[in-house]
Amino acid sequence: MKNLGLSELGYRTIGNGPNQIPDMSFFSSTANSFRVPSGYMMVFGDFLATVPSSADGRSASRESVKFSTPFPHSCDSVTGVFAVGVGNGPIFCTCEDVSRAGFVLRAGIMSKLTSSIKLKFMYIAVGKY
Repeated sequence: MKNLGLSELGYRTIGNGPNQIPDMSFFSSTANSFRVPSGYMMVFGDFLATVPSSADGRSASRESVKFSTPFPHSCDSVTGVFAVGVGNGPIFCTCEDVSRAGFVLRAGIMSKLTSSIKLKFMYIAVGKY
């Protein structure tokens, strides 16, 4: 190998272990998820939620969201964001009760109006497979 001018990398093999180099087979994906060789996966998606309005911001929806691809081992983090729609004031949201299969979105609009509207939200979740 030294006569060919190759460094120590020339001795590495393909794989997912120490001192191995992963090939593309270790980066699997679906339409709404992908896996990386480190053992983590990301799942992402969007959904509609009915969101209430209240002047004090104390009213919030409780929408159960199921991941398009459940996590085989654990879900470590979920971030949800308001994506599309028109609210009548500031919109807030949190992702709670996270599990391998999904989470609960709590969202509301701070407004003097006391109506509910459907809004589009997006999420990205990170966990282990």
